Amino acid sequence: MLNTTLVIIIGMLVVCLLSAALAADTRESFTDKNESGIFTVSRPFVNLYDNKGNQINVTLLSRPFFMDSHYTEYDRIKQKFLILGISSYQEFPNQPRNPKDGFTQENKYDYIKWVNMCEGWLHCFRNPDEFLPKSMKNMLLSESDFADCVVNKPDPTVKKKYDFLYICHRDDLGDCSTKEWVAYNKNLDLAEKCFKILCKKYNYKGLLIGRSGCKLPDGCDGKLETTKKLEYYTMIKKYDEAKFIFVPNISDASPRVLTEAMCHNIPCLVNKNIIGGWKYVTPETGEFFSSESDFEENLDKLMANLSKYEPRKHYLANYGVINSGRRLKDFIYDTFGDRVNIPRANVDYITPDFKKVDYNDCAA
Repeated sequence: MLNTTLVIIIGMLVVCLLSAALAADTRESFTDKNESGIFTVSRPFVNLYDNKGNQINVTLLSRPFFMDSHYTEYDRIKQKFLILGISSYQEFPNQPRNPKDGFTQENKYDYIKWVNMCEGWLHCFRNPDEFLPKSMKNMLLSESDFADCVVNKPDPTVKKKYDFLYICHRDDLGDCSTKEWVAYNKNLDLAEKCFKILCKKYNYKGLLIGRSGCKLPDGCDGKLETTKKLEYYTMIKKYDEAKFIFVPNISDASPRVLTEAMCHNIPCLVNKNIIGGWKYVTPETGEFFSSESDFEENLDKLMANLSKYEPRKHYLANYGVINSGRRLKDFIYDTFGDRVNIPRANVDYITPDFKKVDYNDCAA
């Protein structure tokens, strides 16, 4: 009887000690710590995963800090992670131009600080030397390169309801102006000028997602349908209802809606001056325009060739989870070598933000 009681007491002590150890381990991390001893991060940092869903000890810095807590997080992150920069936020690492962000030369925007946090950079720029030190390792790669062609695919049963689609979700529901934060990034000012041409001169019908309740430009009543901000899986179904996606954006680091639309086999009409995303516009995918003055000329060209574009085929041949994931893998291992926590030979591809385990690529 005594021996049995002693065994029970010892067992209880062991359980208590294990519980305490687990609790202490949890308190040391931001969220759940994985088997490698690293932890998941949150924006402005981006998690990276290999093709088996394992988190690697490299994270992406995607934008300037905007909360004091980000500096505290960074002090802990740099102890566990290797850091690359990625241009996912306006002109970052250059000063973001959106006035609502308050990043100004007067406020001493510190470009050097952000660049020096990183050992390499994934960028979206035509001329990276204007944004990055020439000595920094860099590669042309964006988060929008990883649009999921399984989730985003054409539905041939859906009939075209609209000639064009423009997505401009409002961040501030009380502001319908072209100076609202999202409206600035998506260049609503130019979009509204083009809407007048599309609606009044061409009598085209459009869908404007994210700006319900706002006044429409002259001539667009009954021709430009608006919605509130749509949940993601509701929104992507709208791609199939449009003949092309309209992207007048300039201060935008490679919009994901552009590659998602391409995955739905929707051609694009894109502002030539866009910061990122220009690389997707080819003779196979759509057309550029640069202002009101050449908008009609390029709109006519696009509409005359709608049946000839093959945006999904082009996207699948050049981008996507596996193509882009293998390029990202090579860049990471070429930059950090054996400092990466998983051996290079054990990794096929790497993806940002979302796990894509044993992904099977799509057919065109």
